[in-house]
Amino acid sequence: QQQQQQQRQQPPPLPPPPPPRAHPRQEELALVNGLGMWRSWGRNFTSPILALLDLFDNAMDATMPPEIDDPNYKPSENMMVRLQLDKETDNERDATGIMMMNNCYRRIPPLVEVLSIHKSCKGDTDQIGENGVGVKQACAALSELSFVFTKNRNELGLGILAEILQTPTEAPYLPSWNFITEQDGSVHYALTQRINDSEALEECVKAYGDGDLERGLDRLEKHFRRLNTGVWADQDYVFLMVMHKIRHTGSDAFKGPKQFLEMVHSELPRNYIHIPVEFDVQVLGKRLDFQYWQRRLIELTKFQSRLDPENSWKDAKDWDWPSKGYSVNIYLGFDPYRSNGKASLYIYSRRSGRLIKSTEDARHILGLSSGGTDYAQGLTIIMDDVHGNLPLTPTKQDLAFGHEQNGKIHELNMLAWLGAYSHYYYQYYLSMHRKKGNLRTVVMDQVKDVRKNATREIRFSLLHGNFNTFIGLQFRQNIKYDKIRSPMGKTELRPGQDTLVRLQRPAPPEPTAPKRGRASVYPPNGLAMRMESAPSQQQQPPRTNAYQQHPTAAYPQHGHYSMAHQPVQPPLTHATYPPPGAIPPQQQQQQQQHEIEK
Repeated sequence: QQQQQQQRQQPPPLPPPPPPRAHPRQEELALVNGLGMWRSWGRNFTSPILALLDLFDNAMDATMPPEIDDPNYKPSENMMVRLQLDKETDNERDATGIMMMNNCYRRIPPLVEVLSIHKSCKGDTDQIGENGVGVKQACAALSELSFVFTKNRNELGLGILAEILQTPTEAPYLPSWNFITEQDGSVHYALTQRINDSEALEECVKAYGDGDLERGLDRLEKHFRRLNTGVWADQDYVFLMVMHKIRHTGSDAFKGPKQFLEMVHSELPRNYIHIPVEFDVQVLGKRLDFQYWQRRLIELTKFQSRLDPENSWKDAKDWDWPSKGYSVNIYLGFDPYRSNGKASLYIYSRRSGRLIKSTEDARHILGLSSGGTDYAQGLTIIMDDVHGNLPLTPTKQDLAFGHEQNGKIHELNMLAWLGAYSHYYYQYYLSMHRKKGNLRTVVMDQVKDVRKNATREIRFSLLHGNFNTFIGLQFRQNIKYDKIRSPMGKTELRPGQDTLVRLQRPAPPEPTAPKRGRASVYPPNGLAMRMESAPSQQQQPPRTNAYQQHPTAAYPQHGHYSMAHQPVQPPLTHATYPPPGAIPPQQQQQQQQHEIEK
């Protein structure tokens, strides 16, 4: 009995562990269910506009070849991106969604790889941009049902991203199929077979046809025919995305697909600065122009700087031009359309020059005086991370310095140099116009010239344009105030031929004649003022005895005065002053100098 009781108290032995599996299934690797993953994708963007910009980035990466970064490379006219309505008829009111279509400079990877979960080839700069996780996130944020069409010569592909295919018990399901075109170029037979074999495809096609399977099938066939008609017929590689019934959520509220694309048409030029002139981007049939800042900014000036991502500018020996840093371009100018606006900061990055972050009032973070109208008058600061060294969030909506080991140092170095260039640029033009009110007035006066640039043909980008530059610009460390500054007056402004609008230079101040009338030349403390220069050589009426007795009490003059101890005399009469129109010698010299400068 005691042995039986001891055996009962002992725990049962553990079962042997299962043998390790070489290739675990996708369902076992998924940490969340398919429906939860889909909903997580839809929350990654703050507005539909930003989601569409992520898709546009993919299209730009796929269309622009790597050689385009070479200044001597001449792009062809075959780079095309189209954004238009997805409609069954010619009536825009029948539009149910939007389409984005672009050609590619190389073969498109299979859709199985494009739609893989958490797989991206963007770490390799030679791969095209569609093969990233952004396409899944953006489609989920824009629509509940999206279709992806690909063309690799005579091979076609179809992929589906749909919320109705996701379940809480299985991994995300993003199916795709490949088709070989028939002799007449139709895919009707192959597509019908796929629908009969796949309940998921049939369910999505019905949803695309508003419950009618044949109607949805006809719409899909039109998109396949679109890949081989018009300007796309001669293209070997074409990528098409169709987003059905886009969501009306986010901060950019809109009424329908057309209004949404109209917002995209107005936002795209400001969000990209490296799109070549030869690039054919059309929204609703209207070609876009990406020379936004070149047309808008007054006295557009370019600075080149280097940022150190590892060492602080306060401690490094090569702080002014770090050997281990990377180059960035900084542009400054005045925006006449917001002449009352504070100093605004825009940070661009990557090959296409995508706008990553904008700050409406950046005076405080740049170490500039933020009181009153200091650094206002429409001051605009643009930083171009042309080589893509800044850390970004996955959706490219903000900077991610927290992902770097020395991210805080990297961020402070960037802000310190942006503040240094902004301080010098603003103080240069403020000293030229003497007062902030004068500077604001001359900025507002250039609105007409800026409007004329709206229809002007421009063939240069910010990256390759010849803008204003400063020669001999040097900086000093101001550790006490934690700033980098440059002394004024030791540089030379070299005008650039591509700076389209310039400020009017102020006229030199005209010398003022001395006021007539009775005025005492004696200060309150009883000391008389006298002029160091000789009296005027112009003919003057004979002086009175009072002037002869006190020759040092001449009329006041714009120049240097010296104080001499003199006994207090009675006030001089009006006759002791020179006649009207008499100009002192020093003012004559100043007038001659101003004439020479003019």
